[in-house]
Amino acid sequence: MADQTNDNDVNDNEDDNDTNSDDLSQRKASLKEEHQALLKQMVAEELKQMKGNVDKAYKKAEELARENARLKAEAQEKQRKQLEDEGKHYEAAKLKLAEYEEREKILQEKLTSITRDRELEKHLGSLEFRNDFARETAFKTILPELVQDEDGSWVHKSGASINDYLKAFAKDPNKDFLFKPKENSGAGSNSNKNSASMTRPKSLANMTTEELLALADSGKLGSITF
Repeated sequence: MADQTNDNDVNDNEDDNDTNSDDLSQRKASLKEEHQALLKQMVAEELKQMKGNVDKAYKKAEELARENARLKAEAQEKQRKQLEDEGKHYEAAKLKLAEYEEREKILQEKLTSITRDRELEKHLGSLEFRNDFARETAFKTILPELVQDEDGSWVHKSGASINDYLKAFAKDPNKDFLFKPKENSGAGSNSNKNSASMTRPKSLANMTTEELLALADSGKLGSITF
């Protein structure tokens, strides 16, 4: 009878251990989901703030450019009128011609910019960006580095074609945050997570989703800098 009682106690203890193990696994899974949700929220907020800052800077630059153009046009008009009032019609005509030439130059530059923008947009279509803001960031980063070659084709200032430069751009680890994360499986995935947790902390914008999740799993989320 005593032996049967002991056996029942052992079975009860094993059941309790199994229950505790299941509870622990569920808690770990729940905690991992919470970490992932937190990281996604942090990334979204960071990207939103970055987009806001970029939009404000470009808007301010456009406003200053328009104001400068307006002031310059007013000054030229005042100078031309003064020359005409003084009877200096030849000088006034030369100033008017210079104004027309400057406007033509501006229009030509705008036309050139449109062809450059369209060319870059066409090539960016082959890349899988994380979202529209990431695509816009890449566009504004690469655009100033494009120049026209002797044939009038748009290339990178290094001489590389746009297509070749974009391949190198997409492989740059510092640009990982712009692109959709690649699916990894097996030992390679674990190796990447371990290496991410062992490397020197980087800014949030320069870290991949896998690196962020690896830091969260290892309890090193606090080492992230913005």
